[in-house]
Amino acid sequence: MIQRPFGKTGLSVTPICIGTSALGSFPAQYGYEVSPERAAATLRRVLEGPVNFVDTSNEYGNGESERRIGRVLAELGGVPAGVVLATKVDPLPGSRDFSGSRVRASVSESLQRLGLDHLQVVYLHDPEKITFTEATAPGGAVDALIQLREEGVIKYLGVAGGPIDLVSDGVTGLLVPPGDCGGLAAAVARLAADPDLRARQGRAARQRVLGRTWSALGDELISHYEAVLQTVSPIEVSA
Repeated sequence: MIQRPFGKTGLSVTPICIGTSALGSFPAQYGYEVSPERAAATLRRVLEGPVNFVDTSNEYGNGESERRIGRVLAELGGVPAGVVLATKVDPLPGSRDFSGSRVRASVSESLQRLGLDHLQVVYLHDPEKITFTEATAPGGAVDALIQLREEGVIKYLGVAGGPIDLVSDGVTGLLVPPGDCGGLAAAVARLAADPDLRARQGRAARQRVLGRTWSALGDELISHYEAVLQTVSPIEVSA
């Protein structure tokens, strides 16, 4: 599969990213359970396949997504060469605690679950949970993320927003390279600086998503997976 530049990082990733929220088993959202065996078999197949981009989050399955990924990575001796693994910092479930200390705790939890000593890509997850002032305050979420990058714990930083009105070029999914300490704060700032920003960019994002999904991008994904399905056998999971 083709690969494309990943923001400003210098990394290359496939246009398809494998999300792992469901692999943490989240029946309240997806309507079905995922056993540890099924999750592990799926992850092994993913890491053997043509897609080199895997996404998870501290909060997925209350941490179970990261734990399951970590078990498979332990089997493989770490993240396979060429694979980009991204995770996200989150408040404690049910809280809005996006303080600097919580961000550090979230990263520490992710490292432990994944069995890693550093993280390739970490996003500030759903920044609309807090205000711009809270996010960029001294000792706050952005400050903690930048410090963790400077300490070598995180290589690249980003912002990942869920609602479509946050999906916009240069804001959601902005990837900040080492040395650009103001980039992450600037991305968050844009969300709060203009009261009409979300509405305007939300409309533009919807037009881009619909236009691409049902034309070139949709055709590309369908053609690729039709070809892949002809070459792989079903995943086998022991009872």
